[in-house]
Amino acid sequence: MRRAALLLCLAACTPKAPPPPPALPLYAGCAAVAEGPVCLLDDDSKLRVWLPTAPSKVVGAEQLRVEAVEGGHLVWLRGTGPALELHAPGARWRLGLGKATPDEAWAALKAQGLEARRMGEPKRAGALFEEAAKASATLSGRRLARVLQGFVAYDSGDFAAARAALDPLPDLSSTWPAGEVQREFNRSVVLTETGDFRGALAALEVAEGLSRKLKLSLLAFVRRGQAELQLHLGDYAGARAAFAGPTQRSLETGL
Repeated sequence: MRRAALLLCLAACTPKAPPPPPALPLYAGCAAVAEGPVCLLDDDSKLRVWLPTAPSKVVGAEQLRVEAVEGGHLVWLRGTGPALELHAPGARWRLGLGKATPDEAWAALKAQGLEARRMGEPKRAGALFEEAAKASATLSGRRLARVLQGFVAYDSGDFAAARAALDPLPDLSSTWPAGEVQREFNRSVVLTETGDFRGALAALEVAEGLSRKLKLSLLAFVRRGQAELQLHLGDYAGARAAFAGPTQRSLETGL
């Protein structure tokens, strides 16, 4: 009797585990992205969020339209609050919102690095992009500077150093999808140069999936890269399908 009462008490008295935090949606259209993540918006931003199902309630933003896309829905929004919440039956998604401000130190160092790269000064360009990564106040600024470091090595023909710069970067598919598209697209270029065509196609597949859901402008270049690799591998049907993809003009900009 005492044992049964103890078991009942253990079952009743054990604290319930807290509910899991709401999943982050796939999103794009930010002017910049801060840690959190927080989507930083300016007057020209076209915020859009991909969800597996259409939202039943929107908090912190004005819903402009919902578009059916492959595998889910693309919701177009105008941010109005400090955070965006999207509700659907049995699910809730949250994304921090903020106002974009000029990242002047990062922008100046990035511009100097790009000029040094254009002038054929890879060592100086790499050092400037390193400074830009340290100076940036945003996640997106730091990631872009690291990707540019990889391409300085690529310009010099040091493909091993380019991979060493790009491969260890953390996967941002869930926290900043556009940043992950940038990394995978650039990795595919380096992998192609080193003869790893299957690896390059795998990288482009990740970039293509995220770009298609969010209508990122890079999708047109991703599809072209896929087509060229598939032609090289003798997959003519796959190449035709890739060439028949969307044009850059039909896609959207923004991070």
